[in-house]
Amino acid sequence: EIKIADFGTSKRLAGLHLCTEDNVGTLQYMCPDVVLVPATGYGPGVDIWSVGCTVIEMATGKRPFHNVVNQYALLLKLGNDKQPPDIPSELSDAAKDFLAKCFEPTEKRPSAKDLLNHPFL
Repeated sequence: EIKIADFGTSKRLAGLHLCTEDNVGTLQYMCPDVVLVPATGYGPGVDIWSVGCTVIEMATGKRPFHNVVNQYALLLKLGNDKQPPDIPSELSDAAKDFLAKCFEPTEKRPSAKDLLNHPFL
């Protein structure tokens, strides 16, 4: 059983508040929604993006955006271009589809419950 965590930058949402306006997280795993805070706010879908980033690192041994030269360039890539990390071509079709779903725009991104039914898992 493998467990992965980076709770040093976690945020707890209380009560009925399903959105936050605080910027916390590790930049290589951040969804553009988080980078754009407080302009848009964000909800639980940002965690799905981070799951996709984690799958990429587990599959390749490299952090997402490992080829971006510095944090400022990555911030621009995420905030301005809303660009997801590259999906490795050597992965199975099911894995590539799973990752593509993780990196969908916020309004189209599936929930964790939906992704549990994906063939990749």
